[in-house]
Amino acid sequence: MSRALLLGAGNNRKLKMGVGLEPVPEEIVTLDMDAATKPDIQWNLNVKPWAVPDNSFDQIHAYEVLEHLGRQGDWRGFFDDFAEIYRILKPGGYLVFSCPLPESVWAWGDPGHTRIVSIESVTFLDQDNYAQVGTTPMTDYRGYWKGNLKLVGHQKTEHNLFAILQAVK
Repeated sequence: MSRALLLGAGNNRKLKMGVGLEPVPEEIVTLDMDAATKPDIQWNLNVKPWAVPDNSFDQIHAYEVLEHLGRQGDWRGFFDDFAEIYRILKPGGYLVFSCPLPESVWAWGDPGHTRIVSIESVTFLDQDNYAQVGTTPMTDYRGYWKGNLKLVGHQKTEHNLFAILQAVK
């Protein structure tokens, strides 16, 4: 059975993105830190490791969630958050997410936002992109980041980045 984990679900119980991704999730498991929303898993995503087993989901969906984790400039925290996602995804699994664009008034206008997750920052999650180290200003995080999440699609709207990354294991 294919499964999707919906991070920061709140009262939402539906996937908003990812149409066409295979396998189509037959089960949606919700995770939120607010007990009042009655999630399947109650957990604060800033506490690691997350209370989810390794390689247990085909898809992870995070709509307007990732910008609430960690702190801007904390590169270890950035990679630790994505390491949890990578750990939980099955080989070939997908992370489907949306975040405010850096230029959106909502990026820092929301007092709960602590980090920008941009198309440029997800570049560092794909091991193949490190081939440019030494020829561009790209910092080499391979000594710390051992996962591999490849960007397979993205779209920008007026305020949001929508993206899909695939776990290569």
